[in-house]
Amino acid sequence: MFNAGLWEQGVDIIPDIAPQDHNTDLTGDYINLANKDRAYLCIFLAGATSDTDNVLHLDLDQATDNSGTSAKAAAVVSRFWYKSGSAAVPGVMTGAATWTAVELDTPVSDLDMEGYDVGTQAMCFVFEVLPENLDVNGGFTHVRNHQEADTFADARIGASWWITTGDAYAKAIPNSAL
Repeated sequence: MFNAGLWEQGVDIIPDIAPQDHNTDLTGDYINLANKDRAYLCIFLAGATSDTDNVLHLDLDQATDNSGTSAKAAAVVSRFWYKSGSAAVPGVMTGAATWTAVELDTPVSDLDMEGYDVGTQAMCFVFEVLPENLDVNGGFTHVRNHQEADTFADARIGASWWITTGDAYAKAIPNSAL
């Protein structure tokens, strides 16, 4: 759509998990992907003071509605990107201009982010979620994430949000995906 605004192009940004200590398990809301081309789960983690046991584990669930009816694992992620900040200045993303892409052989519903520089550096992850990988024949249209970070050795502030694209009913003010 030429000269269309962000929302008119079918893009939406959905707050998921507000900034808080990720030294606990956190679960976002279900979002509706029925009329979307794809969604991107974005997770930001501030730097940490210790490099011990800072492994983020991500689980994705699918359901038939936003209350979680018939919830089950959602093997919907086949690629993601990440970048890390400076180890010298935890929490700062300066100097992290390049994203690193990771392609998976088959879509998965859970990921251990061990080995992706989750140490003391600030981190940003972007996971691509394809709605066609949901069990659409079974009526599954909603997805949510669960971040298991209780293995973190120290406090680490983080937040997550969704970016959806390709709204089938794009307009100046998007329909809610919640």
